[in-house]
This record gives sequence, C-alpha cells and structure tokens, in this order.
Amino acid sequence: MSDELEAAFDGLLAELNGVKARLETAEPPLDERERVEGYRWAFALLETALDVYVRADAGRPRFTDIVGPYRKWGGDNADAYYQFAPIDPQRSYRVRVQPGSAAYFSLTIYGGPNDGRYSNRIVASANDRTLRAGPDGVRELWLSPEPPPDAALHWLKLDADAVCAITRDYLADPLHGQRAVWRIEAVDPPRGKTDDAATLARGLRAARVWLAEQARMCPLRVSPANSVQEPYPVPKQTFGWSAGDASYAMGSFELAEGQALLIEGRSPACAFWNLCLWNPFLHTYDYDYDRVTINGAQVQYEADGSWQIWIAAEDPGKPNWLATQGHPRGLLWFRWFLPEAAVERPRATLYGADGQPVAAANITGERPAPVRLDDLAAPRFPEAMQPFVDMLDTRAAELRIEPAALCAEAQARSGLANWGDEGFRRRLDVLCRALRDEANMSDFGKVMAFESIAKALTNRLRIEDLIARHPEIEQEPLERPIIICGMPRTGTTHLHNLMSADPNLRHLPYWESLEPVLAEADQPPAGTPDPRLGACAQACMFMDGLLPHFKRMHEMTVEHAHEEIQLLANDISGMLFETMAHVPGWRDDYKAHDQTSSYRYLRRTLQALSWLDRQAGDADRAPRRWVLKSPQHLEQFGPLLSVFPDATLVITHRDPVAVVASMATMVAYTRRLNTACPDVPAIGRYWAERAADLLDGCLAACDRLPAERTVHVRLDDFMADEIGTLKRIYAAAGQPLEALSLARMAEYTAANPRGRHGAVIYDLKALGLDADEWRQRTCAYAERFGLRDEGLA
Repeated sequence: MSDELEAAFDGLLAELNGVKARLETAEPPLDERERVEGYRWAFALLETALDVYVRADAGRPRFTDIVGPYRKWGGDNADAYYQFAPIDPQRSYRVRVQPGSAAYFSLTIYGGPNDGRYSNRIVASANDRTLRAGPDGVRELWLSPEPPPDAALHWLKLDADAVCAITRDYLADPLHGQRAVWRIEAVDPPRGKTDDAATLARGLRAARVWLAEQARMCPLRVSPANSVQEPYPVPKQTFGWSAGDASYAMGSFELAEGQALLIEGRSPACAFWNLCLWNPFLHTYDYDYDRVTINGAQVQYEADGSWQIWIAAEDPGKPNWLATQGHPRGLLWFRWFLPEAAVERPRATLYGADGQPVAAANITGERPAPVRLDDLAAPRFPEAMQPFVDMLDTRAAELRIEPAALCAEAQARSGLANWGDEGFRRRLDVLCRALRDEANMSDFGKVMAFESIAKALTNRLRIEDLIARHPEIEQEPLERPIIICGMPRTGTTHLHNLMSADPNLRHLPYWESLEPVLAEADQPPAGTPDPRLGACAQACMFMDGLLPHFKRMHEMTVEHAHEEIQLLANDISGMLFETMAHVPGWRDDYKAHDQTSSYRYLRRTLQALSWLDRQAGDADRAPRRWVLKSPQHLEQFGPLLSVFPDATLVITHRDPVAVVASMATMVAYTRRLNTACPDVPAIGRYWAERAADLLDGCLAACDRLPAERTVHVRLDDFMADEIGTLKRIYAAAGQPLEALSLARMAEYTAANPRGRHGAVIYDLKALGLDADEWRQRTCAYAERFGLRDEGLA
C-alpha cells in the first residue's frame, strides 16, 4: 500500500470517528432515539461517499441509488428514489428513462467542485414535462458539451464544471407503484480504466471531504418551533443537490405530551407535493411502520381544496395524521414540484392535550433574552455553516477585484454590453483600488465583494437593455414619492414596512432590490413563481445562518421593504459599499463628488420598475406612489430634491449616542464576515464619525427643506402613537389614509411584533467609544430636535 493511499484510508476512518465525536458532543444533546438515528445516518453518508467518489466511473457510468428506503440522508422521503451518475464534461452521454408509474421524474446536472465538496449550481435539467416519449414510452436525453448529431434529441449542454447527474423519481403510491428505470452510457468511453493507488487515494480523500461537509450541517435545529417558513423556489446558483423545478418550505415541531400540531394550507396545481417529518439528520422516520410522510395523492382534502395535516404522537382521530414515533421534536419539510403558481405559506397551530389551541406566547416562550456580542474581534461562526464558508473561500484565489474582470463577468452573465452612461467606470476604479489596498479582506470577503459588484454591474446592463428596448420608460411618471430619511435604529425600518403594507403605496421589496430586472431567459411562465424569490430566500437563509443575531438589530426577509441604496449601487455609487469593508478612499471620493447623476440613475430605475408594473397589470392603471428610505439621504438632500423635487420627506430622530452604539455594533457584526482581522475599536470610531457626518448634514439642511412637505419624527413619539404619526405623515404627503391601509398595517404589526427576536446589549467601550465624548459631539443635533438622553454609558 502506498503512503498516499494509506494516508487517505486512515483519513477517512478518522473522519468517521469525527462524526462519532460530533454525535456525542452535540448541543443541545441528542436524546437516545436521536443518537441511534445519528449512527445510522453516519453509515448512510459513508455508503453514499463510497458510491459517489470511490466506485463511480465517469468513463462508463451507471446510475446508482443514493436515496431510498435504506439510504436515508440529506432530505429523503417515503415517495422517492434518487440516483447518481458521475459526469465528465468533455464526454457525450446518452440517457434513457422508462418512467414506470412515477408522478414526477427529472434529471439534473450539477456543476462545481469535484473533490467531495457539494455542488454549487445547477447546470441544466429536464423533467417528465419537457421530455418527449418515444413509441415504447421511453424518453431519451443527450448530455454533451456540443450539440448532438441528431437535432431531434433532447440536449442538455455540459458546461466545463459539470460533475454529476442526479435523477429523481416520485411515486404517488410508493408501496405499489413502479419506479422509473434510468440508464446512461458514454457515447465515447475511454479504452481502458485507470485503477491505481493514486486514483483510489483521490477518491478516498473526496469521500472524506464529503463526510466532513455533510456532518457539519447536522444535527440541525430550526426555530421557532411549531411553524413553517416561507416557501421558496430554488435558484440556479444553489448549494447542494436541490431540484431546480421545485419550491421548498422548512419548519419544525416541538410537542409536549398530549399536544398536536395542525398544519393548514392549499397547494397550487403541481406535478407532485409532499410533507415529510425528519429527525435532526435530515432523514425520515421509519415509514414501514407508521405514516411519517404524506403526499398530494394521499391527503384527504377539504371541500374547498385546502388541506389539514395533523402531527402528533398518537392518532388524534383526524384525517392526514403523521406520527412522530416518539420524537418530541423534529423537522418539517414541504416540497412542490413544477408548481403552476406561487406557493402559499402553510399555517401552523399548536393544540394542547385539552384539544384547544395553545396561545402564541406559550408556543414560543418568552421573548429571547438579550445577548452580548462577544466575538466581534474573534468571530465564531456556527459550525453547520462552515461548509458554505469553505466553499466560498476556495473561490477567492481565482477572483480579481479589478474593473476589467468585473465588467467581463457581468457581460458574460448577462450577454449584454450596453453600459449606458460611462461615468460609473471612474467610480468602479476607485472602489476596486480601495478594496484591494485598504479593506484587509478575508477570502470570504473577497468572494462577497466580487459577487456584490458583479451583480450590481449585471443589474446595470439589464436595466440599460430594458430602457434601450423601451425608451418610453424615461417618460414614465414618478410623482410625489414619500422618502424616509433617518439613521439606522431610529424607527425607519418599522415605519417603512408599516407604510409599505399600504396597498396604495409602492415599495422596493428586498428580492427586487437585489435583481430589479429579470433576464429574458429567466422569465417564468405565467402564474409560476419568480425565480428571484428563491434566490433571495436562499440568500436570507445563508446570512441568517452565518449571522444568527443580525435579525435582533435589523431583520431581513424576502418581502422586507428595502432601501434604494441597493439600486444606487448599480451605478457604483452610495454608502452600501462602505458598509461592506473599510474603504476610506471610496468614502472620500464619494463625499468629494456631487451625487446628482447617481440620483438621476435611481429615478430611471424606479421608472423602469413602475413601467414593468404597468406591463404586468392593467395598461391604464396609474403607477402607485413610491415610499423610499435610506440614511444616506441625510447628507444628500441637495441631489435628492433636485431629482425628486415634489417629494415628501420624513426625517426620523433618536438619541444620537444610542444610534452610534447600535449602528457601529451592527456594522462590526457584519464586518466579521469580510475582514481578515476585525479591529472593533477602529470600526466603532469610523462609524461614529460617519454617523456624526450624516447628522451634521441633516442639521445643516433642515431649515432649507420644504417645511410643508417635511415631517420630523422622534422615535419616542412614534413608539407612543404609531397611528398618530402615520396620520401626520399622510396629511403632509396629501395621501389618503384609508381603512384598508390601516387594516393592512395592523396585520403587519401583529405578524411582526417589535423586538420578537430579542435585543442586543450595546457596549460603547468595546467599540472604542466614550459616551460623554459623543454626547458632546452631537449635542447641537440632540438639542435642535429635543431628543431624550437614553442614558447609554
């Protein structure tokens, strides 16, 4: 045995022992049943790793089961079989499938690393709706880098990073149904097989990486318990082996003795849907003995087409019961394949042993206790997120934070080359230089910076292309916007979301801010989910995993009303990049140049979105009035009013020392991701000065603002009388405050109580700040607006 092979073999065994250690030291501790399941799960991972990385042969591949009744991991269910075949992107393959009685079947090609790490994108896919059947019922595909010799064949193009093909077969009646039969053959197989120690060692090393990466994700707990998260469609850029034509929703349950969880919902027309109960290792309970998963063909529906599913230890005497099999807690997983409309979020209600609903306060317990962020200088990230971080870190070496590279990337992603006004190029050069020379970015930070700028430039190309094809967009009316201008932590987010609940106003949801214009090729069929929702949901889940306490300071959700600073970034302008990294050179350049042209760019983008609204609905419908928000406007009132001269301004205020503490802490918490060695006091001092800049800008401009269209709002007053504050704003804006508007706002408040995620304990000293110094520095502002000293020391 060679030293290399022996080391690889020993490494795999060591990793298996590492999984054992993880099971024995899990927090919270596993109960005895979970511990038993954990050991079974470890061997399912090992079996899969050996099949995928040691036995598999891309030269002469065959499909092998990786998920089924005796192979449970990664989100299995009672209705499906998954098979895997390795792919060499330089070869050509013929694939045939005999569907059997599958209600849904598909083949997906994944791209990314081929060294044991999970795939990071979907290259191509086909399903039973897109594949034509031959006379014998067989469907055929051709996988290759170049088009097939027969143009009639269904072709899936293999990109250079294609690594594998995975099939999915879902049966409405898995007990009696006939599963699909898949076969794959290489059209141009190699003449012989390399079977030496180096090849086996490479496979064993990949198996070890696979085992480690999968194990780090589990055991998984999802909070809050007894709820289901918002459903999301899967984007093309994804982590793992998700299906590109599915929507998913995750949740969890935690039941005391005698309790039951009722989940109610309505599924859109789709090829197949189901709900599974999982343990914390993402595998189902034993479905040979009890019903622990249920699909759309098995469920008993209500008269109106909705459904009710009960989760309980004992049969509650209701239809659609899923047994917990002695698990007091577990995970919920919904999947909908090929949904013909957006999926509604299922509702969950906990019932007590007395058969009555349990009050919400008793479900979730008390508000989470405040936390002190004690790892700002030496970050500790959740271990389950480490595979994601590692995956991104490996990309850093191949990325260049250079204008030419970023522009080339955006053009490759979009297939477009019309940049519009070329003024952005000077700013891009300044930004790239600052990121390279000043930011001290971590590998993760380099990847995130590259991705953020490339995405902004891609957005720019798509916006310019849309306007070039539809020049009438520049005549689209955009009248009397209501613009909230205030520092973070002064109530701006709550006020913005309250007003955004008003159906008479138009806001910028987070998902749309990230990708304002969808590529033509990605336009979904009528009535189907917008793929941007899935991409945003996945991004939110990713960031929530990395920064679990961020939502205590600023919650971000898919539909959250977001700031137009994200749109200004598409012009390579604004303060967004300043929050990402330490770039004083960028800040100085931004402050030294007039921003009017970038605010004009913002207006054009909003006009494009209003125009798209009009195309999606009644052609004669007047565009809704925009409600916007950003702290940046506090020092940019000149450009803001030059471009939006009829705007109503809402300026929020709070004790500036409390604002500085909160703002600097929030930036320091996020900066841990992007900075190699975070200097927390330096971050604190920098953002205290920037906060003072913004407040000075507000103080200098406030007497020159149009008094009849300017509303000042103190946080204390807003919290004491939300409706009274809204009435003042609407009156100044000349906007009717209708009963429906108030009702929608009340619904938002009920669903999003302030402080529901708990608070953060702010520590000025840890930020290198002295409360008295900053109270003196901002005393003129505090006195001008009569702000209460909140006593932060």
